[in-house]
Amino acid sequence: MDEKQLKAFRSSFTLFWLSQICFLLGSLHFDGRFKVLPDAIVLLVIFQVIGYVLMEITLYRTRKVNHEFYLSGITFIILGAVSILKSVCSTSTDDFYINWAKGLDWSIQVLKCITYFYFFLGCYKYFVSLGHTHIGKKSKIGAIIFVSLFILERLTVFLMFFNGIRANIMANR
Repeated sequence: MDEKQLKAFRSSFTLFWLSQICFLLGSLHFDGRFKVLPDAIVLLVIFQVIGYVLMEITLYRTRKVNHEFYLSGITFIILGAVSILKSVCSTSTDDFYINWAKGLDWSIQVLKCITYFYFFLGCYKYFVSLGHTHIGKKSKIGAIIFVSLFILERLTVFLMFFNGIRANIMANR
């Protein structure tokens, strides 16, 4: 590997973590709906947009490193298109489109999981190609843990809708 490609990957990886920080800050806009918080906290949604742009730049820059990064980028583009479609559907007053938006929300969550899985798998293959199998194993373990936590989170969200869990305050939390 030449030094230029290694430097490009390092800067792309830094952009990846910056996009994750922006996603984290952008997720705080949800709390702006509560009365105790100021209304200006809703403006944190701008960090979501910045995070999407940084993530797309990252995936565009790493697309030639290996096939998994390319697949991660394609999945992220599909995720963006589905997110836009969900936003359009959720502004409708027709029940069909509102329910479709709820279904698209599940699709968005699955597409996010696939994007991150491919990204971590791409990191694994990249590090192994450099001869850093120890770091590569950590990336592979990270991918497996991410998918496992995603499935656990989706399962708990699904179980939350059952009457027995919904009525029990302790189980609901």
